[in-house]
Amino acid sequence: MSDVKKDSTVSEIKAELRKVFTEKRKALSEQEKKELSEVICKNICALDVFKEADAVLSFYPLSGEPDVRGVNGEVLRLGKILALPKCVKGTREMNFYVVNGEDDLEKGSFSIMEPKEGCKLFIPTAELKTLCIVPALAYDREGYRLGYGGGFYDRYLSRYSVKTVGAVYPHFIVDTLPRDEFDLAVDRLTG
Repeated sequence: MSDVKKDSTVSEIKAELRKVFTEKRKALSEQEKKELSEVICKNICALDVFKEADAVLSFYPLSGEPDVRGVNGEVLRLGKILALPKCVKGTREMNFYVVNGEDDLEKGSFSIMEPKEGCKLFIPTAELKTLCIVPALAYDREGYRLGYGGGFYDRYLSRYSVKTVGAVYPHFIVDTLPRDEFDLAVDRLTG
């Protein structure tokens, strides 16, 4: 971050950092990503908040992201509700929809695998203990994330009271990241 000008805005600094962390992630070998993803999945499944959850809001990994499909499979094996995100076309909003496996997915917005039409909308309620697994390029030690710049997760999580865990490779956790008033921290990290 030393190359970033002192008078840069938070969004400019974040844009620079996105480039840095994207390149850093590309430098990981497939074997490293596989091994780190397995540890992340194991760590998430070992959390009390995971064990106690009735529903898990997860994601289908983009290229380079931690592969949490092992967690998704465990959610279904345990008979919990699994919901994945789907972007609302023409907006910067997303919702989660219940899925029963990868057959319920299709390529959607931003070439991300999303729930197909017909999957049931999931709305967190006080009656259901819900955990959201939140992807990011990087996190800081306080749980603030560097996402892809759309603000989808911050907007969604500001609407609902759910437990959150950040899914990130351990060496993508840094001391501090720039943040603005809309950024939300996750409750814990898995790296």
